Amino acid sequence: RKIYSNPVPYDGPLSSEHTEYVGKPWQVFWQENCYMGVDCLGICKYHTTFLGATLPNFEDWSKVLYYNTGLQMTPEEIWQVARRCNMLERLFNLREGLTRNDLEKGDMLNHRYFDEPCRRGAIDVVGRKIDKEKFIRMVDELYEHKGLDKDGVPKPETLKALGLENEPSNLI
Repeated sequence: RKIYSNPVPYDGPLSSEHTEYVGKPWQVFWQENCYMGVDCLGICKYHTTFLGATLPNFEDWSKVLYYNTGLQMTPEEIWQVARRCNMLERLFNLREGLTRNDLEKGDMLNHRYFDEPCRRGAIDVVGRKIDKEKFIRMVDELYEHKGLDKDGVPKPETLKALGLENEPSNLI
């Protein structure tokens, strides 16, 4: 819980069990922002929570940024930069034709994940399939966290909150 509540508070459900559906949308949202944050800072993902909960996080990156550049940004500001970058990426992909159900680049999995049992992998996933209804509900919840509508398009209030309300996405 400590990891997924930094730098923004989160008190919703979480599960560390990889076969559970509960809490996964927030974890995906947080990880996307985490990785975009380190990409923006030029830090290797392997030196983040990617490899463990005790590795550097938003609090630490704020200090690293200051010590290396003199720029002062709070962890929350780094989070917002990451969210803004992810949203710009989303706008670009939408402009290029991305849809919610796009199997190549979108947010839906190929039917095989829902229809065919897993043949290899961790012992507790072999023979299991992903529950399509639960997966769709997870995508809906992920969209809520991101500030997207049910089709995966940013809501006007989300764009405004991120300072992207006048973004000329036709030029991206």
